[in-house]
Amino acid sequence: MVTLLLLPQEVLEGIVDYLSIAELTNLGLACRELHTLVENETLWKQRCYTDFNISPTQTFRLLGWKTLYKALINPSIFTWGDPSQGRLGREVDLYNTGPRMVESMNGKGVVQIACGGWSMTALTKQGEVWTWGTMNPEATLHTNADDFDVDSITTPADFYRALQTGPGFIHEEPVQVEGLRGKKVKAIASGRAHSLALTDNGQVYQWRTLNKVRHINLPCVSKIVQIAAGWSHSLALAKDGRVYSWHSTTPSVIFEGEVANDPTKQEQEQYVMIGGGEAFTIALTNLGRIYKSTSEENLSRLCLFDGASGRKFTHISSAFRRFAAFNEDGKVAIWDGSGNEEVYPELQDCGVNQVTFGDWHFGALTNDGKLYTWGQASGGALGQGSMHREVKCPTQVPSLAGYYIFSISFAGWHSAALAVPLKQKEPSTSTIAKSFWKWIQQFGI
Repeated sequence: MVTLLLLPQEVLEGIVDYLSIAELTNLGLACRELHTLVENETLWKQRCYTDFNISPTQTFRLLGWKTLYKALINPSIFTWGDPSQGRLGREVDLYNTGPRMVESMNGKGVVQIACGGWSMTALTKQGEVWTWGTMNPEATLHTNADDFDVDSITTPADFYRALQTGPGFIHEEPVQVEGLRGKKVKAIASGRAHSLALTDNGQVYQWRTLNKVRHINLPCVSKIVQIAAGWSHSLALAKDGRVYSWHSTTPSVIFEGEVANDPTKQEQEQYVMIGGGEAFTIALTNLGRIYKSTSEENLSRLCLFDGASGRKFTHISSAFRRFAAFNEDGKVAIWDGSGNEEVYPELQDCGVNQVTFGDWHFGALTNDGKLYTWGQASGGALGQGSMHREVKCPTQVPSLAGYYIFSISFAGWHSAALAVPLKQKEPSTSTIAKSFWKWIQQFGI
């Protein structure tokens, strides 16, 4: 009988990659050799990348990869900025406009956060979707009838009930999106007044109000692997490289597009990543090139973007009137919606792995978990301690310096971040005292 220990090291490491955390823990209890394998930092570095998209290029000596992984299982959500419409999901302190924790989401294992125009949406490791704020405070029965249960309104009470369940209803605290219960969601995205969800089996759902979560029937032959939300349109990317787009108010009218390849060329190009803004779509190809929409009517018809010619990128992001691209060499490029490039020397060669945009405030996240913000104060959305001061250069958010931040999302006049503490908290005096008295009572002393 062949035992695990007789297998080649590379085979054993390959097997370990398929094990759950509980199975890894049990494996480490079997013997000293397997315990050493399970405790290997390289293993946990890979799991951090696989499960939480933490870049494996950094050393992360401050905490250790296994300790980091344990912390990432239950990170904290920090929100800040304009508190109106309940968009921060927590109590508001008028004397503290900086990042504060959404305590009601602690313990839920959040892995992604997405900000909408007046809302925030969170995805947990279990595939649950939670949200707070309001989808659209500007919506009315006359201008957005499809977002209300208009057919059920026959009495004044029905009218009031429709308003209470419509897109303008405010959720001061996080609530679970009921229409997605039982569905294993693996990605979320938010536009100004709509949100999207992608399930593990490639199904796409959209909602503009919480009581109407709709399945989007896409004419695709290949599995959907990514979703993105523009200002008012939605996007989906299939495994075969096709991009699908639709306006959030008319999800039955779907456009599609793909790279126009020369069949005589050996290397074929296809879209591998998508993003959306206000009336524009961008896409990244497997060759590192950026394509951008040229028509507001068909936002899946893309052409090669001249502003990025001669450069290769590995990641893109976009929102409202800006988009960004960066690569593994640490080069970051940012453009406005018209294609004019904005240069920020502070962001070059510092390991930027995520860029996000609100209406007038912007943020960049680095591999070592630091958050830099700049732009207009936007009611405190920069997190720099002022509700009115403009910050022209990317500056680290001081109140989050003690945390490792691994995901950010900005929109409107508000901001959010997922983070874990760099240092494990020491037990408080009260905790120690309680443990002491419990020990005293247990032994009858």
